Amino acid sequence: MMSFQQSRKSLLNEHLQKLMLTIVIKYLFLSIALLLPLYCSAADAVELTPPVMHALVIGNSNYINKPLINPKQDALLMADTLKQIGFKTTLASDLDRKSFFSTVRTFYNTIPKGSVALVYYAGHGVQIGGANYLIPVDMTLTSERGVELNAFPLKSMIDGFSQTKSIVTIIILDACRNNPFQPKSPSKYRSLEKMGLAKVSTPRGTIIAYSTAPGQLAEDGLGNKNSIYTSSLSDEIKKPGTPIEVILKKVADTVRRKTFEDQQPWYESSLADDFYFIPVDGAQVLSPKASSRFENKKEIHASRGLSIKNKDAEIYAQLNHQDWSQLDYEIQQRVNHITEDELPLLTLRAKKGNLIALTTLGIAYREGFKKVVDVSSGRIYKTNTSNKKSVEMLTRAAKLGFPIAQTELGEMLYTGKYVEKDLSEAKRWFELASNANYPRAKIDLLQLTFMNNPNDPRVIKSFFKNGL
Repeated sequence: MMSFQQSRKSLLNEHLQKLMLTIVIKYLFLSIALLLPLYCSAADAVELTPPVMHALVIGNSNYINKPLINPKQDALLMADTLKQIGFKTTLASDLDRKSFFSTVRTFYNTIPKGSVALVYYAGHGVQIGGANYLIPVDMTLTSERGVELNAFPLKSMIDGFSQTKSIVTIIILDACRNNPFQPKSPSKYRSLEKMGLAKVSTPRGTIIAYSTAPGQLAEDGLGNKNSIYTSSLSDEIKKPGTPIEVILKKVADTVRRKTFEDQQPWYESSLADDFYFIPVDGAQVLSPKASSRFENKKEIHASRGLSIKNKDAEIYAQLNHQDWSQLDYEIQQRVNHITEDELPLLTLRAKKGNLIALTTLGIAYREGFKKVVDVSSGRIYKTNTSNKKSVEMLTRAAKLGFPIAQTELGEMLYTGKYVEKDLSEAKRWFELASNANYPRAKIDLLQLTFMNNPNDPRVIKSFFKNGL
């Protein structure tokens, strides 16, 4: 039978064992707690290491058929810009067919794992049979079949990069310029027979930026040293802390304004995470854990820039008061200075649904293309007016969602000038334009509401608050 002393000793040993076990467990947890931040810090340090960025910049100007002024200069500007922000840059110019293929192949074959790869191309581009081709300088452009056989397929470049271990691939195309299949004539555009480059599928981790939306022409510098697209892009990518997709949208807005809607840059993206050319202090080139995410399959988000159909409603909804004032001024300047030789091109653009062209022609047909002054009386007479064409043009632009055309049409219906007066229809157009934050429409709507409710204090208060 165990004595009291033995029993006490046994209980004490049991207690000591439990105490030691508790201390060991606490020590292990404490060790893990102390080591875990070090481990995480090391992991974060690896993740925060910026990937190496490589760029291939190509500028083809010296074509046999149709030399271009700006591409070589555009390539120099882009190469210099990319070097400034940390890219290891290879510059190539006036590539013939053989050197085009070998230069691109060498570039993507030497891209190290986990890097960022960028290709910039300025020169002739063409879409044939739904495929995009970049044109070497030694091609004799005689037929579409010849392009298919001898040009550089964009798909070949995309397929090559899809086999690399880069975490981000960026392809920038300032292409679609003058048409070498047409008779030689002075041209400011970058295009071939099939205007615009076609939409393509982008492998994960890829973004492809075009200087135009499909079906449009691209300005070849407008007499400046660089194209509007490349100079705008160069300015934007040097601004720190801006994701690439935001940069491309800003470039699109700048180009769209400067070309009066004739050129609308566009892009396709399958990026799963934000990419920054220049991250802010303490941030990464890629958003956290981007590298590991690229190993997983991601849904492709194509055409996240400007959609092809009815893209303008979204764009104009983002304009502020100053933007609208500038656009109003630009349209009125176009109306005031239209010449007869501009009419065919403006009419063609209007038929294709260009909202600026439709609105400009709508106002011009209403106000007249020519003004004749009677010397004896000093009165000004307008000629070449057409109320029918004016209403047709403005109505079409209004139905397509353009607030300036909606307001112009609403004001005509409100005053009963040029058309039969219809206040309810005028109000409808004013409300639609007001929803797009167009200031003139808001004022018109307030005036119309005030006219119908002159003693309502809420209307008066709203007028003085928003009517200026």
